[in-house]
Amino acid sequence: MDSDGDGTFEYTVTTGDTLAPIEPTPPTGGVLKNENIYTYPNPFNPGKESATLRFSLSKSGKVTVKLYDVAGQWVATPAEDRAMEAKVEQSLSWDGKNTKGDLVASGIYFCLITTDQGERAVCKVAVLR
Repeated sequence: MDSDGDGTFEYTVTTGDTLAPIEPTPPTGGVLKNENIYTYPNPFNPGKESATLRFSLSKSGKVTVKLYDVAGQWVATPAEDRAMEAKVEQSLSWDGKNTKGDLVASGIYFCLITTDQGERAVCKVAVLR
């Protein structure tokens, strides 16, 4: 229901006597692969919202997440050497700011997720301002 009129919707599903939020993306499958990384909303408008990245790992380890622009220039590091467990749905957010704290320009950005256990995957994040 769009309770505040901002165009965003929150959904819940009833399970017995409780309400549980519905994830906007399917489960990530317990393996870090390009096709198992989900970003939402995508595109997103920094300054008004953040993008959430969802993924999971096959091996526990330290995770680094870096974003690059289409020219391959490093833009931001939302996570560096963050300990994460395997086979658990992980999520983190990017506020759409670069390393200087400025909002990035509209465009496509590539999110590189790497672990100290050798896992690696890439996804696209679209910024629309």
